[in-house]
Amino acid sequence: MERHLFVGTQGFFIQTEPGRAPTRIRGKSLSASEIEVSWKALPWNASKRRVLGYELRYWSRSEKEETASVQRTTGNQTSTVIGGLRGSTAYYISVRAYNTAGTGPASTTVNMTTKKPPPSQPPVKVKWNTSNSKIILNWEHVKALENESEVTGYKVLYKQNRHSRPSIMETNTTSVELALPTDEDYIIQIKPFGEGGDGSSSKQITIPKIPGPNAVGSASKVSTLSALSTIALSFTARTSL
Repeated sequence: MERHLFVGTQGFFIQTEPGRAPTRIRGKSLSASEIEVSWKALPWNASKRRVLGYELRYWSRSEKEETASVQRTTGNQTSTVIGGLRGSTAYYISVRAYNTAGTGPASTTVNMTTKKPPPSQPPVKVKWNTSNSKIILNWEHVKALENESEVTGYKVLYKQNRHSRPSIMETNTTSVELALPTDEDYIIQIKPFGEGGDGSSSKQITIPKIPGPNAVGSASKVSTLSALSTIALSFTARTSL
């Protein structure tokens, strides 16, 4: 047992590692790569066993506890999210309190399984048209593989240039209308999502500024002029006679 000597207002005292384990360990699978863990905190005080935070150890069923990964929290935090996990994988998780003298005993180990991975196939056959200051997008439904989580919706990411942050619209259908001025260029991507997280994005689509009131287009081929693989579009402008 490690001991640290401290000087307090009432003299010297020896600090030792926490003597109790956290209780009420709970786990919740958030996605294919994340698990949320919560626990009941130990009493927070200025005694010789003061708690500075909590240490989580986690390992998959195919690994040994001795090779467990470690994640620490600080303060009296009673929950955290473990990320970077593998999909459809069972993990064992334990929690310990710690202070400057070391870590305390381990809690009861809980067993949690991450969700199935998100769909690996991106949306295809993306088509678009503009009408009355709207951009209308349509695409084919993404069918998840047997070992993937079902598609519950889609995220449409759109922005005016490559350096701006994209706006996001969610839909549970395979079409969407964006109320955007058609006198600007837009870069658009579509990705499916499900309980396993976000899936693979479609190829980037560049919708150019349209001189007429209406236009239609679709992704036709990939241009390798840039690292971002710009999609070359074919479109037909329709103007009123």
